[in-house]
Amino acid sequence: MSNHESTVSAGTKFLKTYIDSGAIAPIKGHRVLTEIPRLKFDHLMLINLNDASNIKDDLKDLYPPFGNFVNQLNLFNVLNHEHDFALINLLTQKILLIGLGRKCRIFCNDCLLGDELNWAEKTGLNASQVFTTKTATTAAFEPYFFGDTNNVAMNFVEHFCNIGSQIREREFLDITPYDIDRILNSDEDEKLEILEELGIELDDFQYAHKKLIEIEKSLMASLKFINKYFPDLREEDLNSEDFL
Repeated sequence: MSNHESTVSAGTKFLKTYIDSGAIAPIKGHRVLTEIPRLKFDHLMLINLNDASNIKDDLKDLYPPFGNFVNQLNLFNVLNHEHDFALINLLTQKILLIGLGRKCRIFCNDCLLGDELNWAEKTGLNASQVFTTKTATTAAFEPYFFGDTNNVAMNFVEHFCNIGSQIREREFLDITPYDIDRILNSDEDEKLEILEELGIELDDFQYAHKKLIEIEKSLMASLKFINKYFPDLREEDLNSEDFL
């Protein structure tokens, strides 16, 4: 690398540095040549913007439009939600920013233009469902996913979207996971006391418990997919925790 330092672009340095660190995950696709002999990049790459590094600052320096999405205050003088991931397409030269915002709903922006794009969320997902059906096949998304022949990038976003959906489902259960756990770990008399305290019928508890199991199973399945590319990410890294 040092022999070519003067001819290597800032973009190549950025990508190589963070691919090596694991903050950028290449997705199989067309191979793009660089200034460094024998060094090629997959044309589709995912950036973990939650990475505990200087990646956001370095991306701002490399691509100033990204700065419009970092440390920005809303009308109430509160920091806006920031994106969790970026999808780079080297062939179309497009960057899609993806995050979980209010009530863990997915939001997407074009990094250059700032345009917000509407990702159609699936409903009723479960852990056994295969994420192969595109739900965002509008023309607006095509430039970002160009060359995603195996739907890897599309599936990544679907799983990320599902994580938000399942967190939201869990948040709005009639009984909190904490209270479900209390009931499960109580004897029969204590169980009845807790149900009476909560004003919950046994049938309602059983339904909520069954629903929680389904939610956790689906959530874990989607996290497992995300962890193929970013092994250290956990639910708490992605949960916006904005439900008020």
